[in-house]
Amino acid sequence: MKQQQGAALVVVLSMLTMSLMLGLSGMQSSLIDERLAGNYKAATEAQMRAEEAASEIYEKVILGDKVVFENFSSDDLDEYFGWKEFFGFANDAENASSCTSVGGKAACYVNISSVFFGKDVGRYIFAMGAVFDGLGSEVVAESVPVFIKLAFGGGLPHVPATHSCYGESCSHQAGGNSELTGEDYLLPDDPECNGNACFSEVSPEPENKDACYYPDVESYSGCRTEKYDDDEGRPGWEAFVAGLTFDQSFEDGDSVSSIGGRNSPAIIEIKNGDVSRGTGNVNTIGVVVVRSGATFDMSGTGHHEGLIIVEDGGRLEYNGTPVLYGAIVTLEGREANDLQGIDKDDGYDLDISGNTNIRYSKEALDMIANSPQLSNDKPSGIESWN
Repeated sequence: MKQQQGAALVVVLSMLTMSLMLGLSGMQSSLIDERLAGNYKAATEAQMRAEEAASEIYEKVILGDKVVFENFSSDDLDEYFGWKEFFGFANDAENASSCTSVGGKAACYVNISSVFFGKDVGRYIFAMGAVFDGLGSEVVAESVPVFIKLAFGGGLPHVPATHSCYGESCSHQAGGNSELTGEDYLLPDDPECNGNACFSEVSPEPENKDACYYPDVESYSGCRTEKYDDDEGRPGWEAFVAGLTFDQSFEDGDSVSSIGGRNSPAIIEIKNGDVSRGTGNVNTIGVVVVRSGATFDMSGTGHHEGLIIVEDGGRLEYNGTPVLYGAIVTLEGREANDLQGIDKDDGYDLDISGNTNIRYSKEALDMIANSPQLSNDKPSGIESWN
């Protein structure tokens, strides 16, 4: 029998060693992949929390919360561009009116006064997010900063016509001695004037000198009574209404008394049912929102200065000699119905007759846009989000 040299044992041990090394290498690779996946998950979650925080504070803006901006400059870059530092800033009691912070989410209104981090001077929502370990003490991942640059437009969307109506089914008519004009009228000298004594002159420099005065004259493209598609501005008006803070709300059976002044226009809503201004000399100044299912009766000899917004399912009615200086916005058009005995929720979006006067007035709209309630402490939208 030949003498054994142990070669097989060496080969087997070598193969086992190689297999062990391959196994350890594979296990280490798997652990690394697991950690990478965990880190990616945490980083993604942190970024999502930052986006959520930015969305939450923007929602506060459009719901009407007063905006107070904390000043931020390039000097703040090192101090606050980390989760712990920014969360501490956002959670400071002194910044409570400017920030929101909870758990792994924080956002603040900031007024960037000098260019930094690629951001222009302007007003922003600045947000960050973070994910913590199982004990909630150590930061596992933090987001990159999220900036929403807010747009400001005087607080009032563009008003393109005496009567602006959105949707395919818009309809209107003006009969009798009524006046539906796109000519730019100045406000009356006396804000308490009534009826025919409410005299006002046409602006010496009308905004659109070629605008037609009546909507049925189709040859004029600049007519101040216009129908628009939904995507031509309706979302902006809906956001504007959502951001209003109402001074008063009126419900079925209520009667609106004289409210508002040129230095402090009122913002009111006709919430439901039938609401009237009464038959006397009632003057209203400001913004009126007629909600769905509500009817606002513009009766009497008083006049309105400003803006009336009619939601889908809302309605304006006229009786007497009312005069409106400013504009009407209808957020959802309806099909015209000329049948006798129609329900009041059908018919024309704007149906005036008798001695009713609807007069475009840039001066009235500027008064609303520049009022304290709609001044530049409220953004009109988002300029950029990154």
